[in-house]
Amino acid sequence: MDQNSQGLVNEINDIGNLKIAIENQLTNQEIKIIKLASDTYSNKEIAQKLFLTESTVKKHRENVYLKLDVHGKENIRKFLRQLKTIIS
Repeated sequence: MDQNSQGLVNEINDIGNLKIAIENQLTNQEIKIIKLASDTYSNKEIAQKLFLTESTVKKHRENVYLKLDVHGKENIRKFLRQLKTIIS
């Protein structure tokens, strides 16, 4: 994917549509994990809170980014900031 096609998150112009995309594409567990990630919890902290292994949390986060076509550290940070405004 080139820089001009930033994936689903960048194609969605308003936060309401992002919320709908998240609710329709992610499992409940993925939503819980990504909400905690948006609050800057580490994978280890998320794992402890949800009684999961750290590798399970990491895999769920990877699945979220793949499902929503979010790639690269900067796009992931941007996505998490957008998510934070949705769930606040």
